[in-house]
Amino acid sequence: MDERSQSPSEKGQARLPVVLRPCTRADLPVLYEIDRSCYAPEVAYSRGTLKAFLEQEGVRCLMAFVEGRPAGFVMAFWQGEEGHLITLDVLARYRRKGIGSTLLLAIEEQMRRAGVSWVELETSVANATAIAFWTHHGYRITGTLPGYYSDRTDAYLMAKRLDRGTGNRRKAG
Repeated sequence: MDERSQSPSEKGQARLPVVLRPCTRADLPVLYEIDRSCYAPEVAYSRGTLKAFLEQEGVRCLMAFVEGRPAGFVMAFWQGEEGHLITLDVLARYRRKGIGSTLLLAIEEQMRRAGVSWVELETSVANATAIAFWTHHGYRITGTLPGYYSDRTDAYLMAKRLDRGTGNRRKAG
């Protein structure tokens, strides 16, 4: 993917200029630090798990930069018509500035171009902010995964149907 700037501003959010680029194995230390800053130790991915994701065929990762500094990343996997969002991480100081939305829209566009029509993800039932974010972007709760996280917290399974066209707001259902 070529570097690109984020989409136009959403109402009520101060937007920052963002540049996206694909992640490489050389980014592993930065991805690890971002993930550890975004999640509790019992939920954050290990360095080994992130490395395995980066090396797995079909996994794509995009990193967002603000003023040349890493601000977050999104990692996803897809095959055929089905996609899975592995994680979307944005450093605290860059949240609510459109970076998560920019990352999500970019990875969804890559999926759409690859023929993906259905995307799933998991998020903690205790993370109201994440649930609101995903819902805002058209994801709907399709189930509950009891004891999903290592601390035995449940997760919601959420999903969204992607349009084949250029829009991305079609509701799952």
